Amino acid sequence: MSTGRHLLRPVFKNTAFQSGHLANVTVNAVGLKDSPDAIKVIYLDSSELGWRESKEIRVEFLVEINPAVIGPQPSGKTFRVQFFGPKGNELYSEEIEIKLCSPFA
Repeated sequence: MSTGRHLLRPVFKNTAFQSGHLANVTVNAVGLKDSPDAIKVIYLDSSELGWRESKEIRVEFLVEINPAVIGPQPSGKTFRVQFFGPKGNELYSEEIEIKLCSPFA
């Protein structure tokens, strides 16, 4: 298994009239081709954001991909990261591309 640890640090601003926090994050591969074997969220900063406070939120996740599905040329895989509030509402989403290189090349 080829594994890679990835880090995101988006900046959130609480525009609500009360303090809040991020409750959940999901990471999913975009497209059907060469899906990863596993995606695990390792860390989500769910500390409180005060009213009108801006803060960098740290998210760390692990992607496991079978090296046999990675070609000899470097390629990229796109992932959609979605952030949810305590009530299950989506607060923000982002797509990121991760560069893949075969360990056999």
